[in-house]
Amino acid sequence: MKSIRSFLIYAILSSITLISFLSALNGYRDSLEKAEQLFDSELVNKAHLLSSTFSYSIAKHMDKESVLETFIAKKKENKQALESTYLFQIWSRNHLLLRSFNAPITPPAHFEEGFQDNNFAQYRWRTFSYYNKSVDLWI
Repeated sequence: MKSIRSFLIYAILSSITLISFLSALNGYRDSLEKAEQLFDSELVNKAHLLSSTFSYSIAKHMDKESVLETFIAKKKENKQALESTYLFQIWSRNHLLLRSFNAPITPPAHFEEGFQDNNFAQYRWRTFSYYNKSVDLWI
């Protein structure tokens, strides 16, 4: 027959273990949510940066072809950009204008503004699509 003392020890230790596990699980979920928000905001910032840079270059040169040549030349000079885990595409009227070296030729996401989760290149990707109305570009 078990004593009350051993029963209480097992019950208290089990309760402490369960509460600790649930607390750790809750902290893990919160951390994942915060990390996702941080990565999403980084995607938005990168899209806006690409859009504003490309728009400014178009406004300055008033010729998309010369802007593309400038962007491609700068991309070749910048070796660090080639090692990026991000990819981008710039589309205008269903034509691919510019893409990163690791981006596919086809659009990885639908032309709808906002976040999407898509499968391509054998991986699950979090994508963000942004439409710049002033120069008719999808980033």
